[in-house]
Amino acid sequence: MFPPYIEVMGGDTSVAWVPGHFTVQAIGDTKEEPQTSQHGSSPDLSILAIQSKTSYVSGDGASNNLVILTAPSSSSSTGSSEEAVSACPICNAPGYSFKALEQHMNNFHFALRGNECDKQNESGEGGQEFQGSMTCPICSVNLDSFDVLEEHVERAHVSILSPCHNTPGVSTASSLESLVTTCPICGMSAFESSKEMSEHVNAHFENNDQSEDQVLRDGYLAQELERREWESMKREREKKRRREETEFQALQEEYGMSQKKASDIYSQHLTRKVEQGQLSAVDYHVKMIQHRTSHSESITDDSSIMTRDLTGAVMKFSSQSPKVIKTWICNYADHFSAGLLDKGWGCGYRNLQMMLSSMKCSSAYAPLVFPQGETMYSIRRLQSLIEEAWKQGFDGQGAEQLGYKVQDTCKWIGATEVITFLSSRRIRCQLVDFHIPTGPNSTHPHLFEWVKNYYSCIRDYTLPLYFQYNGHSLTIVGVEQLRDGSTCLLVFNPSTSPQVMKRLKADKPSSVVAPSQMKALRKSLCDLTKDQYQIVAVFGTMSSREEFEVGLLAG
Repeated sequence: MFPPYIEVMGGDTSVAWVPGHFTVQAIGDTKEEPQTSQHGSSPDLSILAIQSKTSYVSGDGASNNLVILTAPSSSSSTGSSEEAVSACPICNAPGYSFKALEQHMNNFHFALRGNECDKQNESGEGGQEFQGSMTCPICSVNLDSFDVLEEHVERAHVSILSPCHNTPGVSTASSLESLVTTCPICGMSAFESSKEMSEHVNAHFENNDQSEDQVLRDGYLAQELERREWESMKREREKKRRREETEFQALQEEYGMSQKKASDIYSQHLTRKVEQGQLSAVDYHVKMIQHRTSHSESITDDSSIMTRDLTGAVMKFSSQSPKVIKTWICNYADHFSAGLLDKGWGCGYRNLQMMLSSMKCSSAYAPLVFPQGETMYSIRRLQSLIEEAWKQGFDGQGAEQLGYKVQDTCKWIGATEVITFLSSRRIRCQLVDFHIPTGPNSTHPHLFEWVKNYYSCIRDYTLPLYFQYNGHSLTIVGVEQLRDGSTCLLVFNPSTSPQVMKRLKADKPSSVVAPSQMKALRKSLCDLTKDQYQIVAVFGTMSSREEFEVGLLAG
């Protein structure tokens, strides 16, 4: 790019001024190489050499030619060039030779500190005095004469047009700075100086009213806010952790994986009864001593939860029902109810006890199940025997799922744990899985048909069936064939209280009580609509060690 220049417009020609050197050429078709000259530091005009030329449109819409000037060379002018005649490209004054035109432009258009000789040479050598209005070459203001134009340029454009003739004390830099008069932050304008504007801009980023104490208070406030935010996040994390632990414990209890101890639950139940006035403090301690004794001796938890030999009474009331045409029932079974110790998690153990009560009355099964003549295994003893079966190698996958430990816990057991225990006692058993409904409305007619076939088959001794589904288990003690062709299962439910079950054994049960109790034992097709059911059935004993080892390998 060229050095900074000023466009001086006049007629159809613009003259660009490069500080210290002026070169002008009238716009025309001549291709003659012009003569140039060098002038010192003061503005001067040499004979005409054009660096480049282009056209532009001025503010009034007129088309103009722009002449870009270069620094003049030191070569001397030719004689033929000086004899040429041309008009002033700024004020259109005619009749100037090149030398006279140079003197005219220096005196009248660029010498802002004019002298008397400028006025005397106004007509110029070979030129004619120009009369009429003049236009400022910088701001296009119309003026009456050269004198007025000169005075106007000196006053209005001295810092722009001629830096080397600036007013003393006024620099070009300060003049240029005065052009920037708008705050870049808020848009405020009309500043008297760049210093004033600079102070105004800096004020946007400073708060001179803020004291040192205020800074300290703000720092303490920021620290306090940060501390409160951290404590709030810490509380939220703790609340989330507790909620997750509660949900996990609920999930464990739902699927029989609770880590709670049975003795603790039993103590909590007794404490609740004492608080409600249902149990005295003396009775609380007596029951706790009995509980610890039964655990240490591995006897049944509490004889009050057991109702002995109910199969005869069930058979009697079933056969007397007018809707029943045929009843099949197991040989023997006691009923075990859930007590304070195992309420909510011990149904699997109670149903296993019902099966064992039937085996105890069989000469084929009793020696294998109770080799030392035990009366009945408590829940704690059953837990210990299941762990021993795991150690022998039975059901390794189930052992892993339960963490290889069930003793003194509230973990549920299901059909696989029942088979594990029975197999370890050389009892041949079978797990039958009804994994999808086979009838309308999610019913399982195939299950009812299978149970009917099991009980209708003639055997020397028929045992009850362990019946498992999601969340609970029952013991199937028989089946009824109704007159309408449907089938009902007869079940013992650990959730049924001993008081209810004992009414079936009354010497003279009323005609109202007996049917209502039988209703609690019956399960129709529409009552069993879970997605999946499992049955554990016993089919004799393992007659050889090879069969036991096969069962162990399968386990």
